Amino acid sequence: MLRRILGAVLGLVAAFITISLSQLAMALVIKPPTFEMMSDPAAMRAFVESMPASAYVILALGYALGSLVGGFVAGKVSRGSGPGFLPAMAVGTAGVVTIVAHNLFDGVRASTFGVFAPLWTVLHGPGVIVPGPRVVVFAAYPLIPWIGVAAAGYALAGIFSWPAPRRVAALWRLGLGCAGAFVLLRGLNIYGDPVPWAEQLSATRTALSFLNTTKYPPSLLFLLMTLGPALCLLAALDGRTPAILRPLLTFGRVPLFYYLVHLTLIHLLAVAVCYLQYGGVHWMFESPRLDQFPFTRPPGWGFSLPMVYLIWAGVVVAMYPLCARVSGGARVPPLAAGAAVA
Repeated sequence: MLRRILGAVLGLVAAFITISLSQLAMALVIKPPTFEMMSDPAAMRAFVESMPASAYVILALGYALGSLVGGFVAGKVSRGSGPGFLPAMAVGTAGVVTIVAHNLFDGVRASTFGVFAPLWTVLHGPGVIVPGPRVVVFAAYPLIPWIGVAAAGYALAGIFSWPAPRRVAALWRLGLGCAGAFVLLRGLNIYGDPVPWAEQLSATRTALSFLNTTKYPPSLLFLLMTLGPALCLLAALDGRTPAILRPLLTFGRVPLFYYLVHLTLIHLLAVAVCYLQYGGVHWMFESPRLDQFPFTRPPGWGFSLPMVYLIWAGVVVAMYPLCARVSGGARVPPLAAGAAVA
């Protein structure tokens, strides 16, 4: 099952890369439509009708070749023979390359790909996919580089079958290497994040600017500064999770359940607080503009930072019994204890 899912994802990525190259080739023949044109059906119809025959040829060949390459990759991965058909090293290498190189494409605009601009937005956005007067579809979480992070994690799993001393040493090396790479690249300030840091009026603000990397989508530097310390934490807690942290293993057993339910719980709490404070809740279900997503802030809405942390802690405590019940008390293997906490 996992191989089929991975095959489908890799097939889509291969098809997209192939089609993207054809779109770039077509851009040499004809100027791509602007985003404003793509939102206007009449303008797009006129644009398509004015395209030269050579553009249609490149377009047809690009999609045909993309379908062929995507299907070939998906078929090979999903129907590969034997567990070694897709070595973890190959998957991990592809993941690391995706993580390291994806910021090279930060300057590529979705409009470059013409009618397939929404596909680029889904993969590398974020951005608006469907603009409309009543409904707007916005891609907030692009697939790249998260696919690369998942692939790197798939390869990393093999480390937990190694003897403990070798495993811990490898985790320390990886973690410290990622952290060191973050400091070096961020200090050079030339690659790894769309927003460079800058000297501020105080040392504290300068440090915050240095650490203020892009999370949506996650830049190379954001991943280095978060995954590096996480790997070091895995090494430090390997097989000896402190008693005070063991309750966190319950959340680690059912992370998707926790994520989905805690969002629902937070919104229900917001609705209740809104009703008690304002006598109505319509703001909680209104989002007329993207800057008012996922709800419209009522006048005077909000809490102090200490109160926000208190609410967060309350939500975590409230979720514990639910997660414990769903997980069924399943035992976490000692090798995975540190990973679950991280």
